[in-house]
Formats: sequence, structure tokens, C-alpha cells
Amino acid sequence: MRICRFLLVLFISLPTFKSFAQNELVSAELIDQHLKVLASDSLKGRKNFSPELFKAANYIEVEFAKAGLQPLTGFFDYYIPFNAGTFKTISRDLLKWNGQRLSQDHFFYFTGEKYPARQTLSDFRLIEIEGKLPDSILYTYWNETEPVLIWWKGNKDKSEKINSNKLLVPNLVPFSNVLLVSSKQKPEEVDISTDKDYTNNVMFNMVGLLRGKTKPSEIIIFSAHYDHIGVNKQLAADSIFNGANDNASGVASMLSLAAYYAARNDNERTLMFCAFAGEEIGLRGSYNLADILRPESIKAMINLEMLGKYTEGKPGEFFITGEKNSDLKKIMQESLNTPGHKILEEPAADNLFLRSDNYPFALKGVPAHSIMTSYDNDPCYHKPCDELIGLNPGVMSIVLKNIIAGCEKIISGEKTPKRVSGNF
Repeated sequence: MRICRFLLVLFISLPTFKSFAQNELVSAELIDQHLKVLASDSLKGRKNFSPELFKAANYIEVEFAKAGLQPLTGFFDYYIPFNAGTFKTISRDLLKWNGQRLSQDHFFYFTGEKYPARQTLSDFRLIEIEGKLPDSILYTYWNETEPVLIWWKGNKDKSEKINSNKLLVPNLVPFSNVLLVSSKQKPEEVDISTDKDYTNNVMFNMVGLLRGKTKPSEIIIFSAHYDHIGVNKQLAADSIFNGANDNASGVASMLSLAAYYAARNDNERTLMFCAFAGEEIGLRGSYNLADILRPESIKAMINLEMLGKYTEGKPGEFFITGEKNSDLKKIMQESLNTPGHKILEEPAADNLFLRSDNYPFALKGVPAHSIMTSYDNDPCYHKPCDELIGLNPGVMSIVLKNIIAGCEKIISGEKTPKRVSGNF
């Protein structure tokens, strides 16, 4: 599998989202529904590289689809794979053709499975192609109801590499698996499987888009990390680190905002909603996405972190990390229309700006900040007691309404925070 770089050409259509009263989409009840799933014992603390983290990604996928979000250009769906466990290049698929392993430039495997199950020749319907390989060959077989093996014999005495630059790939997940192979040898024995290195090292950022009405190439990111630290079996009592505040609260908030803005359907700038994996092991997911996107197209990034409790101020008030690095706080405060509410001063001594998923984007000049309501001095931070019972969805709902008000002019394109520069 080759991962396309995302070029911010966002000419995509936005399906209509089922109409709800907008305030209901950031209600305490809906936030609580998200929290009950994401912070449940069944997800076992959403540890990186675990099956439970992948289940959390599946939940995010469903919620993105409900909101009508679109995938990034160049990807079939919301799953953006990245190598978090090793510095070497990893290919997802291993193909043995008549007992010999084929090189990656002689085959492509298209599937909606993230960790594809092993398949053999008997699992496919064989299609033989002689002569020139049509650039549009995939369109012919993309909607087949059974897996298809397209065997291209090539033009010369030896098999040819498949020119990926000419191959036209549909922008939807194939109805069934499609394997395209270039080889002179007739397939007598075929075995395609997922490389264990891929399974052990690759995770997924989840990304969905709402295209802007008049400024589609200008991006506002709302993000949150969905991983946590898993289970400690050495603990005698509760061994699951549910990560309710850190950071099921941020993901629940991000999903609520996605549903809200999709229902409004009036954003002038494109809104990108991101759920990052790998935050707890060094911001690996956000570093990867920051390298894929074009930073000059990102006009602001709002990272949502630990919003389930409030440490100080009035319920619904929040602080912005790295507030002195751009004028985001000033713009949001001017737009905040909740009587008596203000944006709090950040606890600068904690260096929170450098420790969450906003940071890799800030390094590239993006006015990228985290919005938080609690600090890491919370007694349940990174402990099993960080559970749903300690959160306040009602206060979270007020926080989200304040964020919506504060971001109004940024999303409309009337205001743009200054770019970040200098050392942090």
C-alpha cells in the first residue's frame, strides 16, 4: 500500500446532515454518550498499538460518517496510517507469487480492511490482461461483488513495474478487494498477507473534513488525541487507566463540534476534525499529520485537551496554552459573548503548550494551541481513577458553546490569528 501525500485541493461535496437543534449537538447528554463509550472499561485504556485503540478509531469513524464529514483527498476514508513504532519504511502487504515474493512496484492491493486478512488464489476471481495496461483498469472492477485478481502479463519478455503515476484510482473504498499484479508467470499459487511489522507499528489518525463555502483552501483544525496508557496488570484493584478526562473528554468535545458545524453547514473556511493516536508516546500522530499537510493552508488549530474537569474560574471557562505565541486568545475573547465569562490565564510554568498535539503544528508556524480546563496536577491524572464519574458533561457543554462563540469570526474568515514564530 502506498500512502498518498495530502494536497489541499478540497473540491469535494458535502452531504446534507440530518437536521437537529444545534444546541442539542453540544448538549451534556450527547457529550455523555461519547464519554461512556470512549472511557469504558471495554476499551481498556485505549493503549497505543492495542486492538482497543482501533475500536476507539472505529467509533470515531461512525461519528464522522454520521456528521457527513469527507475524507482527505487521496484517502478512501478517515483512517490516515502512520508508522509510530520504527524508523524503517514498512509496506502493509506481502505478496508471494508462485512461492516467490514480489517487489512492491509489481503489485497494488486495494481493500477497505485496515489490517487485511490473509488471502490465497482461491479467494479471487482471476482477470487476465495482455498488452498495455489501461490507466482506468481499476474502474472496471472496482464495484465487483467478489475479490478480483487482475493479472497483467506486460508488454515484453519480462514483467513490468506498474506505473502508479498513470494508474487512475477511484476515490471510494472498493466494494470488494482488488489485487493488481504485474508478472509474466501464470499464477499457480498466490498468498497475500499483512506484514507483521505493519500490524505491530502502524496506527491511525482519524481525519474528516467539512468543506468551506467561500474559502475552501483555508483550514481550521479542531483536534484531540484518542489514545491513553492502557492497563497496569500489576495493580491489585482497578488496573484500567480509562483516561476519561485525558482525553476522552477532548474527543467527545471534538465529535460534538463536528456534528454541530455539520448541522449549521455555513462555515466559510474548511473545518478539519482530527483524532490523533500516539500522543502519549511522544505526539507521534500529530507529528506525522503536520508533515503531511501544507502548514500555510492551516489558519488556526484548536486542540481539545482535558476538558472534563475545571480547576479554576467559572464553570465553562478555559485557558489557551501558549497564549503569548499568537493572538488567538485575543480574537476568541473579543468574540466570546457569554456574560461574565473570560478566557483564563494559562499555567505557564507547566509548559503545556509543548506537551500536546498542537506543538508539531506550531513548529511549522501554525497558530496552534490547546484549549484546556484542567491541569496535569489533577490527582487522577494518569491514574486509574480518571473515570467517567469524575467528569461534568454539563460544564463541558458550556465550554463548547464558549469555544463556538470564540471561533465564530475565525471560521467565517473575518479574523486570522498571527502565525507563530520564534523559540518556545
